[in-house]
Amino acid sequence: MARFRERPGQTHCHPATQTPPVQSSLIANRYIIQQRLGKGSFGTVYLVKDTKA
Repeated sequence: MARFRERPGQTHCHPATQTPPVQSSLIANRYIIQQRLGKGSFGTVYLVKDTKA
């Protein structure tokens, strides 16, 4: 499984107070969030685009 590191300065908010992702959010300098697919009690699922694939 591929490993990645969060960028410095990112904070993790409580899910209830977290704002929706910005359309052009870049995660781990590789993944662009396209849209949120669903949310449950154990996490949230996003559709992302891999910029290196």
